[in-house]
Amino acid sequence: MAALFMSRVLAIKLNSASALAVVVRPQGGRIVVESAASIPLTAGDDAKTRGRAIAAGIAALRTGRMPTVLVVPRSELSWQNHDLPPVPADDLPDLVHLQAQRDLPLSDDGEGFDFFPLAGDEEHPYKVIAAGLLPAPWKLLRETCDAADLKMDRVVPEPLGWPELGRLVPSDSAGVLTVFAAIVERQAIVWATEGEALRLMRTVWLPDDDNAVADAAALGGELRRTLLALAQSHDEQRGAAKCVYLGANADEIAGELGATLSKPVQAVPLERLVDMPTASSTVNILDVA
Repeated sequence: MAALFMSRVLAIKLNSASALAVVVRPQGGRIVVESAASIPLTAGDDAKTRGRAIAAGIAALRTGRMPTVLVVPRSELSWQNHDLPPVPADDLPDLVHLQAQRDLPLSDDGEGFDFFPLAGDEEHPYKVIAAGLLPAPWKLLRETCDAADLKMDRVVPEPLGWPELGRLVPSDSAGVLTVFAAIVERQAIVWATEGEALRLMRTVWLPDDDNAVADAAALGGELRRTLLALAQSHDEQRGAAKCVYLGANADEIAGELGATLSKPVQAVPLERLVDMPTASSTVNILDVA
């Protein structure tokens, strides 16, 4: 993914009633949004109709045939955490796919399914995040992209995009375990990094009411469980773990989380990480992030 972001990229997030299209490029440790558009779609339309609507919607962005990253919302994914025995790295994909097939009706060729190892090697047990779309939704997604004439380079589960954004947060303590959190619509994403390595990732659904105090209470409980899990699975310097909250209104939630956890939580407004053009002011910065 890092290599892909050495140049301009078109990122698209598909929902049933809309698509968000964003042209981005890296600059000085930030993501610069060159242009963005929210494209209305009609739920129930076939793939070709949806694709043509997307093609028309991105025409003004002058995307050409630039590399496309397709973002799949968490609500459309089957998401699993697996603990697997030590195996050579070359054997891990087959082992993960075999394990996932016990729980999901995946296609035989594995299309629409991928995984991300958090820890492990041929001498130590693996911890793996696996995510996938069922065959029918995956087929619809591919047909939609083909009809939109998109050069699709990556399909990224939405939660796994947040650690990439977290890497842009300046740190004066390289290598220290850091637990991040962000709220997207009515779910929270929690992940932990140690240096460049992703160590843990969780998603949690929040209460239906959009209330900052209730959100902080639910997220605070998840952060507490995450810190405990990390303390049990790692030995060194776990008491020094940092907590960081990313958000459009970060100070309020970070303050509530700090009170819940009885430890400081750094607030990082998304505006520090993402440069939004004034022409895209109708697009929410949280959706862009």
